[in-house]
Amino acid sequence: MDSPKYFDPECYGDGEILFPALENLTLWGMPSLEEWTTVDRQYIFPCLRTLHSKKCPMLTKLPFLPTLESLTIEPNELLLRAVSNLTWLTSLSITNFQLEILPDGLFQNMKALKSLFITRCPTLENLSGLENLNSLESLQIIYCPSLTDLAVQGLEGLTSLRSLTIEHCHKLRSLPEGMEHLTVLQHLRIFGCPELQSFPKAKGLWIGIVVGSIHSVVFYYSFPHNWLHRPAKAGNKGKREIIGRKTGRRICSKN
Repeated sequence: MDSPKYFDPECYGDGEILFPALENLTLWGMPSLEEWTTVDRQYIFPCLRTLHSKKCPMLTKLPFLPTLESLTIEPNELLLRAVSNLTWLTSLSITNFQLEILPDGLFQNMKALKSLFITRCPTLENLSGLENLNSLESLQIIYCPSLTDLAVQGLEGLTSLRSLTIEHCHKLRSLPEGMEHLTVLQHLRIFGCPELQSFPKAKGLWIGIVVGSIHSVVFYYSFPHNWLHRPAKAGNKGKREIIGRKTGRRICSKN
């Protein structure tokens, strides 16, 4: 069967609501799909919460989907540029893109975004434009081997960030001083970043680790010192764990 080129109003029937209970939708392997349109914001997919677009390289924009919360895009730069109009999104995943930088203004209007996942973008060198994501609670950057820099200003704006994960970013050499503004950070994981040479002199961040407002810290093959104290797991009140630089496994705990 040939890939469709258009989803137009004729697909939805005459005055009908299409898939009134559908919550999750995946568009996969539709290389010719260019347009997905409605007439006068016709109310379609009234319960749609999650959309995954994969291998749809010609699709340039989405219809009005006011209940959409989570969007995953695999490589389609045109569609990625249109994401900035989805101001109500709470979760965005960007996967398998061949971009050196993210499109300008991508996050400018995404005030509701709480989770951002960027993975398998082998040419991505710089991560900027995050400064407007004041509601962001979780940021994951995984398998971006060309990434060398996390923009200082971007991290300064992430005042709601609770979880930060950076994995397999092989060229990342340092973390920005802007991390001191992550005052509500609770979970920090850095894994497989062999070139990381320095950690920011972020007093607020270190205080969070020492006093226990940061609940978990895991460094693998990347921490510039040999050990780190962190709060012990539940059941070990009053103790702190010492984490090894090379293994990330618990070595011992002490009061």
